[in-house]
Amino acid sequence: MVASTQPHANNAGMEILRSGGNAVDAAVAMAAALNVCEPTSTGIGGDAFALFFRASDKTVHAMNGSGRSPAGLSLERVLADLPDGATELPPLHAHCVTVPGAAAAWADSVAKWGSGSLSLAEVLAPAVKLARDGVPIGPIAADMWARSADRLRASGAANMLVSDAGGARAPRTGELWRSPALAATFEALGEGGKAAFYGAESPIAKAIVAAVAARGGTMSLEDLGAHSTEWPTPISVPYAGRVRVWECPPNGQGVAALIALNIAEAAAETAVARRGPAGEEAARGGTPLGSLPAAERAHILLCSMRLAFADARRFVADPAATSVPTEGLLSKAYAATRASQIPPFDGEGEGVVGGDAAHGAPEFGSDTVSFQVVDSTGNAVAYINSNYMGFGSFIEPEGTGFTLQNRGANFSLDATHPNCVAPSKRPYHTIIPCLGTLLSDEPSGGPPQGHLQVVSNLVDMGMEPQAALDAPRFCIEDGSAGGEAFLEDGTPAAVASALAARGHKLGRGDGEGGCVDGWHRSLFGRGQVIWRDDSGTLWGGSDPRGDGCAAGW
Repeated sequence: MVASTQPHANNAGMEILRSGGNAVDAAVAMAAALNVCEPTSTGIGGDAFALFFRASDKTVHAMNGSGRSPAGLSLERVLADLPDGATELPPLHAHCVTVPGAAAAWADSVAKWGSGSLSLAEVLAPAVKLARDGVPIGPIAADMWARSADRLRASGAANMLVSDAGGARAPRTGELWRSPALAATFEALGEGGKAAFYGAESPIAKAIVAAVAARGGTMSLEDLGAHSTEWPTPISVPYAGRVRVWECPPNGQGVAALIALNIAEAAAETAVARRGPAGEEAARGGTPLGSLPAAERAHILLCSMRLAFADARRFVADPAATSVPTEGLLSKAYAATRASQIPPFDGEGEGVVGGDAAHGAPEFGSDTVSFQVVDSTGNAVAYINSNYMGFGSFIEPEGTGFTLQNRGANFSLDATHPNCVAPSKRPYHTIIPCLGTLLSDEPSGGPPQGHLQVVSNLVDMGMEPQAALDAPRFCIEDGSAGGEAFLEDGTPAAVASALAARGHKLGRGDGEGGCVDGWHRSLFGRGQVIWRDDSGTLWGGSDPRGDGCAAGW
């Protein structure tokens, strides 16, 4: 079974599975196809992360395919190139372009985890065909593209637009989109491997360096040649006595989802205990959080996410450059301490409701498009690939058919912060795959606040995958502890009013009751879930906030 935001990407994955490939081969085929169908979100000019469940030994493995800053990029260089008093990198500045890690991630994951029966060129062949022959663009992707058209025109990214009598424009819903340049890029990678993308003699690498240099950046051929994919040990927490939730470790912010799950679990247990025997009886046979009224459950989840964001923004950085206290952040004792800062929903007291969360002080230990595939042998992969902000930097290396990411916009300009910009450093990363296993070690599934809510829907509320994805969500807008929380259309009015009355800092959308509706619902993420039940049946779910679906055979 496959699940993604685009049906044509699903078709690519299914084609690979039918050809003898495994889940990882299919996921890489889907990653490339998504670059054709939805370059508004993802592409070979971005980064990739993955979690892989290997059925043969029931183990979970992680891949970090994120790129580093150029070796010539220092805080001093950045500040010299920005106006006096600048406190953050402008998101479209050339200094935000980090080395694109996706191409290497695709090649390396096929080599390390793939079936071995298909070459990289064979895995990329469906995407090459889509790019060359054309693919009809879905309505949500078309809307996102149209909103980016002005920036694409201004940046000179001609290959990312359609030319007609009225000038360059975004492709419309249902219109065939072709990209011969992108097809050629995929063919080069498939035939020549990583050297065709990162090598000193590579036309693609030379085009990347020239495009960044033309806009004042410092990317070099040496930066590209030095890139490598990493294979860190995944991190996880047990949740509600039923599942273990897995994420990639920092520099990704998957740790935020796990922190939030731990805090929410502890806070819910406290809330149930506060109700005495009646509360314990209500939770019997289910989970503490699932037994609570909807508004109180939302209160706990929101506060937990704010606390988790406060910690992630303070501590998450490139572990090669700084010590990240992952073990301490994920301890149950630390979660209990943080949960004690959440005030009772129906009582008085100071606490984290309006976005005033501060980071904690965990003990140091030794130590953000998503798509899913499960193959016939039980292997499962959660893969994610992203440009970051839509088309990323909006910089298109000449003749390549893709834009470069702007992931470096996440660097801090505070010299004392662990995530401060520095040479050859990976920035704080928002794209995170999520994988769940039952505590019996069987695989059960496929932005941290999306992970928190979907996992809670599945485990606490007992929802099926599609229902868990369909349910209305909240989103803390800027991923910070103090950001406004927006509620999605479909949130019960009683829940919204109760949260506001409790002091939650809520933003206002254009929908009924100030909720976010229509095309803007993509704010809440576009997840995919594949769940295997006790009988071995696969249940697929695809987020209605995207153009996609789940498909099996």
